[in-house]
Amino acid sequence: MKDTEQMLKDMYSQTDNCIRCGRCTTVCPTYAATKREPMVARGRVRLAREYIEGALGLSEKLKLYYDLCLGCNACLEVCPPRIKVADLINMLKVQIIQKEGLSFADRVVLKKILAKPQNFRKVMTLLHFNRQVGTTNLLPLHLKEKVKILPDMPKGSIKSLYDNKPGEQKGNYRVGYFVGCLTGAFFPDIARDVVKVLNYHDCNVVLLPQAVCCGLPHRVSGDLQESRKLARKNIELFKAYLVDYIVTDCGSCGHALKDYNNLFEGADNIAGDAAAFSKKVCDINEFLVDIVGLKAGERALDGRRVTYHESCHLNRGQRVSRQPKQILQAIHGLEYVAMPEADWCCGAAGSFAFKHQDMARRILARKINHIKQTGAQYVTAGCPACLIQLGYGQREFKLEYRVKHPVQLLAETIIG
Repeated sequence: MKDTEQMLKDMYSQTDNCIRCGRCTTVCPTYAATKREPMVARGRVRLAREYIEGALGLSEKLKLYYDLCLGCNACLEVCPPRIKVADLINMLKVQIIQKEGLSFADRVVLKKILAKPQNFRKVMTLLHFNRQVGTTNLLPLHLKEKVKILPDMPKGSIKSLYDNKPGEQKGNYRVGYFVGCLTGAFFPDIARDVVKVLNYHDCNVVLLPQAVCCGLPHRVSGDLQESRKLARKNIELFKAYLVDYIVTDCGSCGHALKDYNNLFEGADNIAGDAAAFSKKVCDINEFLVDIVGLKAGERALDGRRVTYHESCHLNRGQRVSRQPKQILQAIHGLEYVAMPEADWCCGAAGSFAFKHQDMARRILARKINHIKQTGAQYVTAGCPACLIQLGYGQREFKLEYRVKHPVQLLAETIIG
């Protein structure tokens, strides 16, 4: 397995290829919001190069420029030499963490809360309770504003789904369902609908409550060691259950799970298992359309106008774009309307919306304007983080649409 120094050296060699053409300035959400050179791929590549060469010291401002990259990979799509700026920044973060260590707040969040989905759900439930009784009003204004991003906690729980023991059903495919942290905490209804739809498509669904976070938050924060630790747990867990496919409803989780093979590249003791794991991973939209053959139910959803937001990790990270729209277009009675700039980031980007709320809100405002143009009653997305951000936009900008995962609308068509 390559060490971080070698990985950074490999990434650094790419910076020679930047021709400073400026195409990244036409697609970068943070540059569109600021018009500042350090906020676009071209500027970030130059800063990274100067830092690695030792010409630039590590300052708080430099770390902020790195942290303000959404990781949306819009720049990669238009870059002639295909420089992987997001990967370069992630490797720089790894080196920074190795030199300085994690801050106390990051240690708590990454290692104590996000590493264990049950802890994450407990913290979110506690936060919701405090918001309900009004104690969050005592927080400083900037923290109170961050809390507003979160939706209300659902009344139901995901626990009942885990009572469905592996092997009790019959089906053409044995499918391991990876339930991400956000789905488990905020969207158990999505999880129930995923199981319902998979059963409708003759799949034996295996749910594993022992599964841990996909490790993406840790990886993009520079904590490569914790990311690999979590990935190893998931690889070993799903290997034991002999599933044909591993399905997830989260674009970000799927992006991370499909990349486990690269995370352990060259690691003799686990590289083979990691590659086998990643090969089985499918986004739920991808699985339904490309693997099992999509079947919409008999119930029509008449009179509903729906649009679709392209989640960055699902669209650019996994190349899953056609399939969610095919699902929506297959539903009887549903009117699908394409969204202008559907692939423009909504500003969620995992924890970005909480860490950099002002920037995220400016990016969100552009997305909201495009949603308005569709006149849609439902805004769909294949990533729970996007659904949270789009739901926040609906409340903040006082609009009437509802946010849904495409699979939720598909589940409504199934009678029984």
